[in-house]
Parts: sequence; structure tokens; C-alpha cells
Amino acid sequence: MVHKLTELVSQCYRRFTSSLVGPLTVMTIILISLPTLIFTIVTLQRQSNITRKELTGSAYDSTVQIANQVNSELRSYASVSNLFYLDDTLNQALLAYNAGQLSFQDAQQQFRIISDRYNAGVANRTFSVLIVAEDGTAFGNAVFADRHIRIPLDDHAWNDSLSITQTRQLYVDDPVLDRQFASNGYSNIYLVRRLHDHNSWQSIGTLILVISQLEIERIYSSYITDTQSLFILDRNLNTVSSVDNLQLHDFPPQVRTQLLSYSGTCTTGDIGRAGLISYYTIGSTQWKLVYCHDMENIMRPYREAEQGYFLLMCVCLTISVMLSIIMVKRYISPIKTLREQMDEVQKGNLESHIPVVGNNEIGQLTAHFNLMQDSIHLLMQRLIEESEAKRDAEIKALQSQINPHFLYNTLASVRYMIFSGKRENADTIVVSLIHLLKNALSDSCRFVTVDMELRLLDDYIRIQQYTFAEPFRVETDIAPEIRDCYMIKLLLQPIVENAIFHGLKPKGTDCLLQIIGRAEEDGIDLVIRDNGVGYDPEHPASSASQLSNGIGIKNVNDRVQRYFGAHYGIHVTSAIGAGTEVRLHLPRLETEEDCKAYEHSDRGR
Repeated sequence: MVHKLTELVSQCYRRFTSSLVGPLTVMTIILISLPTLIFTIVTLQRQSNITRKELTGSAYDSTVQIANQVNSELRSYASVSNLFYLDDTLNQALLAYNAGQLSFQDAQQQFRIISDRYNAGVANRTFSVLIVAEDGTAFGNAVFADRHIRIPLDDHAWNDSLSITQTRQLYVDDPVLDRQFASNGYSNIYLVRRLHDHNSWQSIGTLILVISQLEIERIYSSYITDTQSLFILDRNLNTVSSVDNLQLHDFPPQVRTQLLSYSGTCTTGDIGRAGLISYYTIGSTQWKLVYCHDMENIMRPYREAEQGYFLLMCVCLTISVMLSIIMVKRYISPIKTLREQMDEVQKGNLESHIPVVGNNEIGQLTAHFNLMQDSIHLLMQRLIEESEAKRDAEIKALQSQINPHFLYNTLASVRYMIFSGKRENADTIVVSLIHLLKNALSDSCRFVTVDMELRLLDDYIRIQQYTFAEPFRVETDIAPEIRDCYMIKLLLQPIVENAIFHGLKPKGTDCLLQIIGRAEEDGIDLVIRDNGVGYDPEHPASSASQLSNGIGIKNVNDRVQRYFGAHYGIHVTSAIGAGTEVRLHLPRLETEEDCKAYEHSDRGR
């Protein structure tokens, strides 16, 4: 069953790809639908982000506005407390009562008159007044009838805080006072401050303005809708006043941590319907006004608009796809003709041409294809010619390493040794010459390992030691890590030949030839050093010119730079009487794969 299903899918795929109609139709649909869908999604997402950002900014601005309104109202109550604080009549009455010169009833009557006077003078604000003498007796219009009420201030936590500064005012919520002065089930907010003798500035009592929660709610209730909640929190983040339409009740720890900052906004899904929270600090009390919004309800109209926009884009996309299919089928016929004509070219006949039909894009494509075919044909011929020319030049360069003068001297030495009875020496020279000729004339590989190049060089040096009039010593010091690295074949022989013939031979005695190899950071260095006669680089003599004549060192340098670039090559240092050092810098080719990148290089052109 699985095999049949696989075969069916394979047949459908072959049929689908056998014609350009199917792939082009699918491609057209993808090219139209994919960018459109991406554009639609990105646009809607961006619009949603912009909307959220604007809503967040608007919510924050509203929070600041409400906080400033509440702050203004609270400051007005503070101004009222200043009127009481500076009232001389109240000050004198309170001093008289504390001194026992005024009875409770008389003091109560005077304090009521003063309280009612300020209550009547302050419009649109409702509050009650408590004036607490030093013995804890309470007066004012907050006391019903002539009830004798004592308020032990030392039992209230806020009492000690009033003594920090002389004119300090505090807004507090006090359950103990609520039990005596709250009405209709609503708690109160209390503005408390010390009263002082205007002459001695000694404490003579305490002023308490009793403000109902209803008065606080009146300030901000007009700003709250059914999808919003508003909280006023004290410095300890306890609720002072609230309208909780979203039924939040409290805030999770991560939100409470954010509320410790002065102002800001946050979005969270951890507190029910309130997806957006903005908060601001009320300056006069350092309370936090926290404004909570049902983000989902706010975003609902925008989401409905997004759905309508997305539906419209889908309709436009469907129409575009249908029109694209019709256009593909209409214009596919000339493309089929072009494909049939190109089949002949696919057989390898680069000289045939496709006939140009029409002046439209397909006709231009056909004409350009013919031009490209001619260019490819020309380039192939040029590459073949250049490759053959380069190969011939390389063979000539390698073959020229063995010059006739060297062969003449070598054969003459062999003949002399044979007549002298030194047949073993003659045999050694002949074997070395055979190895040297075999490797020089062979083109089986252009790259050999450093170790193999040194073996070829040993054959050459062995021949020269036998044919040289005076013996010379050879010291070889090659780092083990570079022996398996690859280099161009027969690079060292011309350098050694120059050292022997133009450095050691003129010196004659106590001759030393050193061959050194080291690994460097950017390649390998092979050094040929002799203690011969040397030359002055500032005033090159005949020996210096001989170093650069013919194929010699210049040929080696040209070959290296042709393969590897100008960064590599030969550097010569010499001094008269101190010998010459030739340093050959090559790339570090550790594998045959590394050599393939340079097999057909021609960097010198």
C-alpha cells in the first residue's frame, strides 16, 4: 500500500514538472501570495503595536492628569489646615483650655464656631474638624452634640511622626478613629498636624481634618468607566481609596515591585482583565495613583477592523492568483517553443543557434542566449590554448634546468673516473644523473613534497661534489613539520647551482653550503646559504649580475609568483667575503587538496 502511494505521488510529481505551466503557476501564486501575506501580517502587527503604544501613552497621560487633580484637591485640604494652624482665636482658646481657664462646653462652642466658619468658606469640599487638646479631649464639628470624647494620641502610630518637623502634615488612614467618626460604612482619610503656641511655639494640641472616602472618590470617579479600575495606594502600597470595576482586589508581587518607581506603565496578564496598568506618584502625599484598563475590551474594535482588512486582502489575493494563472497559460506557448529549440544545444553542439522569434522578452532572451553560447565557445578555445601554452612553458622551464654545460662536466668526470679505476664513484654519478634527468624531464606532477625535492637536490649536489675541484661541505637542517608540505618541483636546484658556481667555486677552499627549512606563520621558508665570496648589493659586480641572468634565481622567483602571487618569492642578502643567503618564501600546502587551487593558476597575467 505504501509502495503504491509512493509511486502515485512520484507520477503526479513527474507530470507536474513535465510542463512549465504547473511550476510557473505555483511560483506565481507564491510570489503574489507570500509577499502579500507577509505585508498584511507585518502591517497589522505594526498597526497593533502603534495602537497599543498610543493607548499606553494616552493611559499614562490620563493617569498624570488624575494624579494632578487629586494632588490639587489634597493640597487644598492642606491649605485649610494652614488656616486653622494660623487662627489666633483657635490658638488662644486652646491655650485657655489647656490652662484650665476654659470649660469643655465653652471650648467646644468656640471650636465649633471656628470649624463651621472654615467649612462654610471652602466651596465644593466637605470635611469635619477635630481639635485634640494636650489631655486628649476632642473638640470640633466632627464630635456629635456635646459628647465628651478622649483620643489618646500616644496610641496612634502616626503621632510620633508629627514631631519630626514643626509644620509637618500627614494623610493617614486610622481604623481606630474610623470606629468613632466613620459614617454610612465609609472609612475616612485623616489629615493630621501639630498645633503650636504662636508665641512660644510649644505644642498645644493636634488638628485632625476628617475627609470621607466619598470625597476622595468624588475627585476621580468621573474618570472611571466600567472597564477600568483606579487605586490610590499609600507609601506601603496599602489601598487608601479605590474604585475596582475590574475586580482586581490586589496586585501580584512583580507589579507591586514596579509600583515602587515614581511613575510608569506596564502590561501584564497576571491580574485578570487588567492588561494595561499606568501609575503616577501624587506629589503632596507620595501616594501612588494606579490606573488599570481592560486591554482586551479596548482593543476589540481594532481587532475587528484588522479582521475586516485581512478578509479584504484575501479576496484581492484570490483574484490576483486567478488572473495570474490565466496570464501564465497565455504566455507559456512561446516558452515551450524556446525549450524545444534549446534541446539541440543541450546535445553539445555549440555552433548551432536558436532562431530568434519576435521582439519581446522571449526574443531578447533567445538572442542573448546565442551571444552567450558564442562567448562560451570562444572562452573554451582560449582556455585550451592558454593551458597548452602554460604547460609547454612549464615543461621547457623544467627541462632547461639540465643545461649542456652541466652534462658535459658530469660526463667528463664519469669518463675520468672510469679510466682512473674509480668505477664505484662513476656508478654513483651515473645513478644520480639518471634520477635527476628522469625527474627533470618528467611532467607527471608539478608539486612534490619538500622531502622529495630534497632527495632530488641530493642527487644534484652529489654530482657537483664529484665534479668540483675542491670538496665542499653540505649541512641540511629541515624542520620535520614541513617535510611533508608540498612545493613546486625543482625550485631549489637553480639556487644551489648559483651558490656553488658563483659563491663557493671562486672561493676555492673551506666551502660550506647550508640548506635550512622552517615553518613560519604565513608559510614556510627554505634558505640556501653559502660562505662564498658574496657581492655588494649596493654595487653589484659580475657575480651579482650572474645571479639574475638566464633562468637562475629570477626564473625561480617568476615561477613562484606566477603560481602563488607577489607575497611569495625570493629574498637575497649578501656581503662581500661573507657569503650569500637566498630565502625562498612559499605557502604552506599540507595536502594534495591544497595544491589543486594552484594547479591551473596564472597569477602573473
